[in-house]
Amino acid sequence: GWKVKSPFKGVISKIYPNYAMQITNKEGLQILIDIQVDRKNPMPLDKILQCEVEEGQEVSSKTTLFIVYLEEQVISVSVYIP
Repeated sequence: GWKVKSPFKGVISKIYPNYAMQITNKEGLQILIDIQVDRKNPMPLDKILQCEVEEGQEVSSKTTLFIVYLEEQVISVSVYIP
């Protein structure tokens, strides 16, 4: 598997149940990291990937946000500026 790391220092401002999260830095820049998983497969999400952080947690570029166990089930990892 592989790890999805935070792109910068900030705070986890929101974690969504569909494996997306919002991070805000001290200047107020927000990004949304969204992991798209193949939902045609009936495998439970916790067997595919796991969230490693909590809302309100401070993170740096070394912080692991997600661990992906079955990378073949991940369609994409996208970063957006909302």
